[in-house]
Amino acid sequence: MAQLMKGETWSDACKLVRGQPRFQYPVMVEAKADEIRCRVYKSGGEILFESYAGKPLCNLAGFAVQFQLMMHHAHLTELDVGVLVNRNFNDSYRWVRSAKGFPQEKLDKGTGKVAPALTSEMVEFILFDLPESQKPFIDRLRDIDFAASGLRHYGLRCTRPARALAQTPGEVLDWYADFRSKGYEGAMAKTLDHVYARRRTYDWMKIKPSEDHDGCITGFNEAISSVDELCPETSVVLVPKGTPLGRAGSINVRTADGSTAAPAGIPHGLGRELWENQDKYIGQWVEFTCMERDRQGGFRHPIYNRFREDK
Repeated sequence: MAQLMKGETWSDACKLVRGQPRFQYPVMVEAKADEIRCRVYKSGGEILFESYAGKPLCNLAGFAVQFQLMMHHAHLTELDVGVLVNRNFNDSYRWVRSAKGFPQEKLDKGTGKVAPALTSEMVEFILFDLPESQKPFIDRLRDIDFAASGLRHYGLRCTRPARALAQTPGEVLDWYADFRSKGYEGAMAKTLDHVYARRRTYDWMKIKPSEDHDGCITGFNEAISSVDELCPETSVVLVPKGTPLGRAGSINVRTADGSTAAPAGIPHGLGRELWENQDKYIGQWVEFTCMERDRQGGFRHPIYNRFREDK
């Protein structure tokens, strides 16, 4: 069972239902960083850190004392936060998934770049919400800001999302564009009267530059040479058209609603790693982008984006 609230897409939320809108304006528009979602909660006197899917997140126990102090002072037992490490998703993912301690410098096979060593000073938290509260969102904003201030008081790098009120769809998109210009991944539009719910809901609406989806890996398709690869000096055919290339060219995935897709666009280095170690990656989750979904529910031109946390 999901323990945190999740949003639907802005484009879907704006569709009429039996001629009526799903929500009313104004809405609050919040900046969205590319973070890892985290449930922080008390259990038997301990502070635990878990993913949206309820799986333990690594390398966060060192911050437990600060959370414990603030939550005791504010009479809270649960927080909905984002974890952002070194201001980017890849390092955030490495941090919370590194079961052998703080991630060290290593070559990223997906990009060909060297991923840096990470330290606790690079970790910051974004306080999204207070799952225990039954107040309408507009009324619990002050409590969210107070809790974020309390975490800073006890020594954590903690913010709450930048936010602005929007009266119309145009204003929502204007604020989204403003947040994008400042380096954020996108925005979330939130209705003012909703109470926190541990499920997907149109009270939270994700606004991103393209249509993103995620799915569980079920298999791999080997890349095949689509043309004859010639020696540039002699024009001799080195790799004939149709030759298997020994790397994954696309990934078979199944999404949460049971739909399937085969995102392509796999970097060659990552493709070789996936093809040679398939059992290691089956069951993991990836995010992919597509232009849109067709009338049959399929994904048009799915392109691999990245690995993501399990659901």
